[in-house]
Amino acid sequence: GGVKDIPEIEDIVGFTGPKFFVRKEILCVLENLKEFLEVTLSRREPKEHFILMGSPGTGKSCILALVCFYLALVEAISVVWHRRVGGGSNDLPVTRLFDKGKYYEWYDVDCSVYKSLRLKCTADLPRCWFALDGLNQDQLNEKDVGNMYMLLATSGQFIFSGRVELSACY
Repeated sequence: GGVKDIPEIEDIVGFTGPKFFVRKEILCVLENLKEFLEVTLSRREPKEHFILMGSPGTGKSCILALVCFYLALVEAISVVWHRRVGGGSNDLPVTRLFDKGKYYEWYDVDCSVYKSLRLKCTADLPRCWFALDGLNQDQLNEKDVGNMYMLLATSGQFIFSGRVELSACY
């Protein structure tokens, strides 16, 4: 296949490069993600969570971004996505909504917009997915969004409780 230039993704997320390189361990992650999506997309209200964990700079945010675009554009699912943009000391927390071919963005320091959209989407939209990018477990608790996601990309450690199915990729 050839390299695809997707300017819409570059305009929104700003971190895609001219080429995508896929490492062997990422193939395992993508296979697990594919299985997760097959199961959860068939449910009206998925309860499961998929967490991408790893060292900074390993592509977790890029995978999360591509999944958000896939869900919004191919599966026609509304997607609410919270992440930090800008990098370094100038980064700003932003919540984005992809809904019916439209894209919305709000600066959202305390995740209040994200939580409001969670309530609104749960009540009014038949299918809505929630993604968090770059928050560790302490930040999830601090912002009171502990389990308010289906997809999470994080570099932090996690303490799991309850029934958990882990798939490590090396």
